[in-house]
Amino acid sequence: MEHNVTSILHRLYDSPVSELALERLPGDASDRAYYRAKFMIDQKCQTVIVMALKRGSNPFKSEEIELYHDDLAELPFINIQKFLGKLEIAVPQILWPDDSEGFLLLEDLGDTLLLHLAERADEEERWRLYCKAIDELMKMQVYAKPDKKCMAFTKMFNAPMFNWELDHFTEYGIEKRLQVTIFDQDRETIFNHTRKISSKLDSLPKIFCHRDYHSRNLMVFNDKIYMIDFQDALTGPAVYDLASLLRDSYIDLGGAMVEELARYYSFEMSKVKGEEINPDEVIYLTRLQAIQRNLKAAGRFGYIDIVKGNPKFLADIPRTLSYVKANLIAMPEHHELLHVYQKYVKELR
Repeated sequence: MEHNVTSILHRLYDSPVSELALERLPGDASDRAYYRAKFMIDQKCQTVIVMALKRGSNPFKSEEIELYHDDLAELPFINIQKFLGKLEIAVPQILWPDDSEGFLLLEDLGDTLLLHLAERADEEERWRLYCKAIDELMKMQVYAKPDKKCMAFTKMFNAPMFNWELDHFTEYGIEKRLQVTIFDQDRETIFNHTRKISSKLDSLPKIFCHRDYHSRNLMVFNDKIYMIDFQDALTGPAVYDLASLLRDSYIDLGGAMVEELARYYSFEMSKVKGEEINPDEVIYLTRLQAIQRNLKAAGRFGYIDIVKGNPKFLADIPRTLSYVKANLIAMPEHHELLHVYQKYVKELR
């Protein structure tokens, strides 16, 4: 790959490139690999990010549910980046979009994730960082209007998709991970409650949705929040990305801050839209969406371990399910669901 990267960089900068070195970067659960390419050009050291694509399959095709049309000529990552970039949403620039060599070249935004800063920040600084992340989210939600050229508007979160994800938790978060069999009566209770949750979420207005808007997919560069890993964007409830950010599997902001940040979102969005948004309703809907998303995430972590042989996300299950427990406790209409889950899942007791 080094030879091909050197050749592309030479064409990109129209100047000889020397001393190329590729440094493998930490990845996620996807089939993509990332490298930082360091090289000399005009006696200056420069860097770009190499996104290496797995050959023989579409590396942007969601394993969780069909989100990609195989007949589309453009990679979803490129398509969504173009759409967001035109709106001046902070996303990394694509320096070389031709994937014929099996990789793309991206702007290097450094290594600082929102997660890294939030983990070591005091409460005041953490609040500032998350308000900035919410501001960027609101900017995307307000300006990302339906566009038939954008792939995100060809798929949406609907009841069947929410149900698929909730059933994924039943299968991989309970039965296969814990090696237990759920009694028929309990399975029926789970089914009834999860269908009510999905139905309510599906009834909400749909807008552009990043789908994985959380601390590991938000980079901080020059004190600005940049979105990455947006190739699975689709349309969904406005609270989906807010729930993803505030009830993040990788960092616990604490219930009090989560609620206050939801209120911040409500008040600021009210200003932008020029209409009053009830913060209590936003808190309720964010809580409901977080239950759905966190259950899906816990199931996904089990799947990644069992099917893909990668156990590194198992450590995030207790934190993720602690959110589910707290939110179900706050919703008396779903206490029965919590009681059933507690029979089988110790992290929910």
